[in-house]
Amino acid sequence: MRTLLAGLIVISAAAFSPATTDRITITGDGITAEIADKVLVEKFRFGPGPGNFILSGRDRIPLIHNWVADWSKPTTEPDSSMTRYIVQFHLTVVSSTRQNDEHREYQVTFAYSRETGAGYIYLPGQRDPHYRENVRLISRGPAWDGHWFEAVSEWTEAAVAAISRTRR
Repeated sequence: MRTLLAGLIVISAAAFSPATTDRITITGDGITAEIADKVLVEKFRFGPGPGNFILSGRDRIPLIHNWVADWSKPTTEPDSSMTRYIVQFHLTVVSSTRQNDEHREYQVTFAYSRETGAGYIYLPGQRDPHYRENVRLISRGPAWDGHWFEAVSEWTEAAVAAISRTRR
């Protein structure tokens, strides 16, 4: 029983430790682009959205703010002709002692339509690669994981700009 309890405490500590986003990489279509500008990294930092909450007494109040995905705009899977990119948010998970900080990645898929300029974000579901790593950092839940969402326009613009810089 003590071992199980200790394991749950360790898992909880890892899952709820603060994480800082160091950089963002976008890989696909033969390129790897990077967003390292501190202002953009902060704007699109890992975390906001489902799975975040504040405690008010015994109640959990969800904090559902847009991130790279517009959570209020779920959508069907975009046309397969759109280029798909793997987006990795490179994180440092901060330990209480700062001696055991961990480096991890939270991963989503970004699809972009050159015709319409629209972007789409997919959060890996239970059967997808990288799902387990993602939910070790934050579990957004079955209404979010494994689903497509429209990307916020600011993210689409930043991602397309990074991809275009790499192609030059």
